[in-house]
This record gives sequence, C-alpha cells and structure tokens, in this order.
Amino acid sequence: PKCIEAGQLVRKRSRAIKKFFKCNSCSLRTHVIGMPYPDHACTKCGKSAWVKCSMYHEKKGPKLENERLVLRAEDIVAQENFLNRRPVLELPVFCWIFVLIKIIVLLILFWVL
Repeated sequence: PKCIEAGQLVRKRSRAIKKFFKCNSCSLRTHVIGMPYPDHACTKCGKSAWVKCSMYHEKKGPKLENERLVLRAEDIVAQENFLNRRPVLELPVFCWIFVLIKIIVLLILFWVL
C-alpha cells in the first residue's frame, strides 16, 4: 500500500479475545490473545499449571479495620430496622391534598396555554 511506502504508521486491529491466567504454583500472571491457554511455561517456576484469573489483581496485605466483616448483634438489629422502616414519602393527608391541587392547577395552566 501507498501508506507503508510513504513511511506512515499503520496500526492493525484484531477481534481476538484477551484472556488472563496465573500460575497455580507461584501465582505469576500472564495473558494470551486469541488462544485458549498460554502455550509457554511459567518464566518464574517453569511449570505449565495455568489457571484462569481476573484481569485485576487481588488485594494483598493486612485488612483495615473498616474492611473486616464483623457481624454483631447491633449490626443485625440496625439492618433489620433499616429494612423494616416506613417509606420516606409518608406525608400527612393535607400535604397530599396540597400536592394534588398544585398538580391540577399546573395541568390547567398548561392546557390553557
């Protein structure tokens, strides 16, 4: 093509799927494009025990105090109270009447104009 002869940059695109794997013995991560599994051995330990994994790394290290899951009786009671609470839009009857009158007035004004 003329663009290659002119020295222009040519980018090729493919519709292949990128898959992520980690070594089952040493947890080294790798990826392959357009293949079902990696065709090479692990560069760290030399084994070919690949396991599918996520694209994102898992968090390692100590968990913070707010990251730990602790179920206490107070938390369970608080959650039940939150789930069983009354709806937020519970207004007295006269407020609903006022809202309905306002909507009717707006509809009449819209219809007249």
